[in-house]
Order: sequence, then structure tokens, then C-alpha cells
Amino acid sequence: MSGPSRQRFRAPSTPAAAAAGVFLSGLTALILLGSVARTVCSATVPTDQTPPFQTARWTRTLSLPPGSRLDLTNIAGNVTLLGTAGRQLRLAAVKEVAGPAGESARALLEAIRIELTGGDESAEVRVTHPPAAEIRRLTGRQSDAALIGVSFTVELPRDCDVSITTGSGDITARDTGGDVRLETRSGEVLVTDAAGVVEAGSMQGDIRIERAAEVRYVNTVSGGIVLVAIAGSIKATCVSGDIEIRGGTPLSVDASSTGGGIRWEGAVPAESSFALSSHSGAIEFIAAPGAGFTISLSTVSGNIVAPLDLDLQGQNVSRRSVSGTWGVPRAQVTLTTFSGDITLTVRP
Repeated sequence: MSGPSRQRFRAPSTPAAAAAGVFLSGLTALILLGSVARTVCSATVPTDQTPPFQTARWTRTLSLPPGSRLDLTNIAGNVTLLGTAGRQLRLAAVKEVAGPAGESARALLEAIRIELTGGDESAEVRVTHPPAAEIRRLTGRQSDAALIGVSFTVELPRDCDVSITTGSGDITARDTGGDVRLETRSGEVLVTDAAGVVEAGSMQGDIRIERAAEVRYVNTVSGGIVLVAIAGSIKATCVSGDIEIRGGTPLSVDASSTGGGIRWEGAVPAESSFALSSHSGAIEFIAAPGAGFTISLSTVSGNIVAPLDLDLQGQNVSRRSVSGTWGVPRAQVTLTTFSGDITLTVRP
């Protein structure tokens, strides 16, 4: 049915009656991290100009019953999470400070507190840093220029739910079974093999999720989003980056970007719905063979490119808007841009 022939609909260059919205619904919680991290900067890899790091290790182990939850709040530093068999929660942390040496370094390391509290069905980890005056006295630097951080490696029972927040640093999660909520103010988020629902956010950093049951919400302000082989529904928003989604069998995809493009490639399951919108970026929708859907394409000042054999609905066709069907229409696809191009491709 499909072929290389394409048809192009060019929208006239007229002033916009309305612009696409700025998608900030997930930013409030991330912005709040700024107040948590205001006395520190992110842990930094030493350079020739950076004083050597002094470190101290901290470990704890406890048992968690089925259906438990872990909440971990860090200020600066990377967090690595790994789901494991058994009922043991294992926490390994490395405190790091740069600048002071000897007794000053030891005093500053001791002043970084890691508090672990556990209940019948939950565990909570909180990191606190010393007061700004103490940091300044021990390092000779202002508190917002001091290099202080705590990096965590967490192993927990695979069926546990988990929430991890770090002010600045990367978060990596692998082989989890419960619901996962990950947020960083400045850093990347990487999730692989998540059998539960995933939520992830970053103010400054890329987010990549591979093989997850569902992506309930993922958001980044300055960074890109890549989602691969997601089984359930997807909701993704970003401000200045691109969104790429491919593979999987989602029944609902809602993706929006203000300044970046959006690309989907994969099957279009029956009864599924796709809503992709971008303000100034391009949208590319590449459907796998055998797809059948009703589609609506709309742009204010961009171009629309679609297969010549798209079954058009005549009264809904103009230079800026195209509606039609492909194959047996069992799904719904809506693609909208303000100034970006829209390209529809169906693989033969």
C-alpha cells in the first residue's frame, strides 16, 4: 500500500493565532531541589586545578519485607540502583570532599550525615551537609563553591518501590520490579529493565529508559529523552531537547517538546492513541508494516509530508491541515506543530 511517492502540503507563512503551550507540569518538584542543593555544587571529577578528594565510606544492610518502599534523598552525587533477589537492602556510600586535608578533611567528612530510618514496610535515607559557616571555615571557600558530595550504590529487593532524588548527579537504575521514581536537578537518568512503572525528571540532563512496563511521566528541561521498548503508556515532555521513542507496544503515547523535535518509530497497536506536539521542532512518525490508523496532521507554518496513497478526508484537507486514514483504522494518531515540519512514513 505504501511506497516511495510522497505528497507535500506547504503551509502559508501567516502569523500564528496561537502558540503551542510550554510544558512545565513536571518542573515544580525539580525546582524545589534547588533549595535543597543551594549550599553545594555537584561532585566534580578532579582536574589539575581541583584539589584531591578525601573520602570516607559508609555501609548499611537491613531486611525488607515484600512490597516495601525505599526513599533516598541526596544533595550532590551519583546514585546507582540495582534490583536483586532476596530481601536484603544494601547501601554503600562514599562521602567526598575536596580542598581540606588532615583533620579538617576528617571533620568535614564526619559533618556530612547519612541518616537511615526503617519501618515495617519502608526505609528512608537522608543526606545532610554541615552549615555554610562550617564549610567555609574548613575549606576556605564559600559554601556554594565547595566540592562536597555523596555517591550511593543501592541494592534492594526487586519487588520494592523506590524513590530517589539527588540535587546534582546522575541516577542509574537496572533490573527493578517495583515502581521507580527518579529525579535529579543536574544530571542524567538511565533506566534499563524496569518491570514496574517509571517516573523520571531532570532539570539539566538527558533521560534514557529502555524496556519498562510503563513510563507514567518523564520530563527534562535542558536535555533529550530516549524511550525504547516501553510496553505500556508513555507521557514525555521536554523544553529544549528532542524526544525519540521507538519499539514497544504502548497503547497511549503523549509526547510534547517546546524547542526540540519528536520522532516515533514502531508498531501502531490496535486501539492505541498517539498525540505528538512540538512548537518549533519537527515531528517524524514512522509506522511499522501492517499499521492501520486515523491520522490528523496540523501545522501553522511548517510543511506536511505524507504518503500519496493516504486515504484523505477531503473536507478536512488544506495547506496547513490534513486528515485521513491508513489501512484499517484501529488507532488514532494526532501530530501537531507550530513552526516545525511533519513527516508521516509507513514502512512497506
